[in-house]
Amino acid sequence: MIWVAYQNGINPNGTPGTQYGPTQSTVAGYDHITGSLVRTINVSGKVDGLTADPATGKLIATVNEDANSAVNLVDPETGSVTTYTYSPSPEVSGNGGTDSIAVRGDHIYLAHSNPSDTTQATDYAVHFDSHTLTAELTPVFFDNNWATDALTGATVQLALTDPDTNFIMPWSGERFAGDLATISQGDGKIIFASHLHATPKLWVLNVTDNVTGNAPPLDGLAVATSNDGTLYVVDAKAGSIQALDTIGWAKGTVFVGEPSDNGNPLIGALNLYTGVITPLANHFLSPKGLLFVPEHHGSDPDHPSDGSRDGSVSHAMQTILARIGRLI
Repeated sequence: MIWVAYQNGINPNGTPGTQYGPTQSTVAGYDHITGSLVRTINVSGKVDGLTADPATGKLIATVNEDANSAVNLVDPETGSVTTYTYSPSPEVSGNGGTDSIAVRGDHIYLAHSNPSDTTQATDYAVHFDSHTLTAELTPVFFDNNWATDALTGATVQLALTDPDTNFIMPWSGERFAGDLATISQGDGKIIFASHLHATPKLWVLNVTDNVTGNAPPLDGLAVATSNDGTLYVVDAKAGSIQALDTIGWAKGTVFVGEPSDNGNPLIGALNLYTGVITPLANHFLSPKGLLFVPEHHGSDPDHPSDGSRDGSVSHAMQTILARIGRLI
């Protein structure tokens, strides 16, 4: 199934968007072939990050990206939801939560959203203590760390204000293979981090699109891991999930989604060497979540047939447990 989250108008701190409005998001599973709704599961708060842990078969859902944040493990078979409290809290001076989730091997990374200032962590590694129901957070790197400019090679100090989407780059990629990619949405930047278990090595890519002077507010990232497959796109404003045949787009193509925040909604292909986004033929109102599923995985190292946790999810697991995005 393909899993998405409906946020039901809830505010980013978990309070109702309207008086007496909903306080629970709806996590919904759709048949990836027919598009039929198969199951819904209620999760307290505004779900903004949704992904799968292929080792446990559970969905991971973060809630309330601005404040009052928590993380949930969701059993897609039984519908049970287990909520974990963060330690330490990602909230500082009333600001800070968690958003997107990336899984590589035995490691799970959470984007730290809405930071109170640029001294805060950009991403956390999380460990789930099932006895205390505590999600223990360890910073991976910080919003003001030094990085190498991916275009010029210069050393620059980051000043990130809006970490949002994270993603593990496939090992088969030409550049930044295996890195943790984190989009700082309001800054128009992508940070690529390697050596995550020591002192991370950081690269920063400034992105541009087809509008001069625009800092593209990216809110979705996916990479084609085969020469043929399907790119699933959540269009939040249209209230739809669209499946795009990617034949003609080579393995390694980096797809990004740009919602309507700056009045330029699009799905495009990102050049990792120039930072330039080339729009596809677009008819999207506000695309947010992306997921690429290869047509054939076979011996593809990014999609092992045994479903092992090597930094990616096998094709079979992707069609059952997938992060694709959220609908307002």
